[in-house]
Amino acid sequence: MRSSSITRGLLGLLLLAPSTAYAVEPYCIDNPAVIYCNDFEESLDGIEALPRATLVSAQSGAPTFEGDGALLADFTPPYGADAEFSVRFDGADRVYARFYMRFDDSWTEPMHHFYAIHGDRTDDEWSCHGDAGCRPNGVQCLNGTTVDTRVVTDGELPGQPFFYTYHPAMNCDPGDSCANYADPQAICDGCADRGLPCEMGLECCWGENLDISDPSVSLVADTWYAVETMVAANTPGVADGEMTLWIDGVEIGHHDGILWREDPTLQLNHFIVWNYYPEAEVAHRIWFDALVISTEPIGVLGGGASDTSGSGGDTSDGMTTAPGEGSATSSATTFPDGGSASTTTPGAGTSGESTGAGENDDGASGCGCRSAGTPSAFAWLLVLGVLRRRS
Repeated sequence: MRSSSITRGLLGLLLLAPSTAYAVEPYCIDNPAVIYCNDFEESLDGIEALPRATLVSAQSGAPTFEGDGALLADFTPPYGADAEFSVRFDGADRVYARFYMRFDDSWTEPMHHFYAIHGDRTDDEWSCHGDAGCRPNGVQCLNGTTVDTRVVTDGELPGQPFFYTYHPAMNCDPGDSCANYADPQAICDGCADRGLPCEMGLECCWGENLDISDPSVSLVADTWYAVETMVAANTPGVADGEMTLWIDGVEIGHHDGILWREDPTLQLNHFIVWNYYPEAEVAHRIWFDALVISTEPIGVLGGGASDTSGSGGDTSDGMTTAPGEGSATSSATTFPDGGSASTTTPGAGTSGESTGAGENDDGASGCGCRSAGTPSAFAWLLVLGVLRRRS
């Protein structure tokens, strides 16, 4: 029985090896810190995508950052937030997510909510969803961070990123203020039904906006940007959670001293691109490429890890990038766990800052699909084989 089991295991590795070795940028190959990689060349394996989030090809005229494929989020009205996509993974206390994005030039206002890293309960994979208006309790959800954008320069969209966070100590609108635009009693009744009663009296909680460090940063349309976000969960009961944002490898925002969780079983386990924009009245598009989720700094494709100096950096000249440097190949790769890794990986420098802030709109999401990692020597042999076939 044991030899048969070993044979099946080896056969499984052989079958999986081409997709894991021929799948992704060098950072992702045989890297124990990597949770998920997909350069959208071949499939959406490991992603739960709603119908308006689809693969597109440069051969059909779509812009891509690297290679032939990208993921298109199509906001053609009527739009019901159905360009959302997400990845679920085993829990980790520190998570980095990096992707490339490009907005088309049709946008005239920011999206309602863009993307998030958070932690649902293991016994309720939707525990972080549907709680808008409610104060978190640190037990039901590790809210992490949503990243949204705002207009700071006329005509420039997506504009300036900022963190949008829910946490137990957040500032909320008291009942008399909330009554000017909503029914605080109805909101608190709904929160109580979801296990989040208004224990501090009637109030409406909509998340806190936490700004980046450089107020001049403004992202523009028809430009590829490498966006990397890190969330570090707080020690349970201690306000030491962190969040950091990089654009094109340059740190532009960092916040710490945040308490999201009281329960040590809550960990970060969900990356979700909300693409929540029910206000869409005309067709809009966003392209995504080279998604990596890891427990270590990732950095730009083909380069080193993100700048972790904490300086905030002068980003006035760094907000546009030339397409397509790097050496990613194709398809999707998932790895067995999201646990911490102590090894320094190709392209990863010193550890970066962490992140944490929240989001709790309804959304659909992840699948937990996973495949085993590939032995290093075998992986590189396959890579060399692919390169030889291409030469």
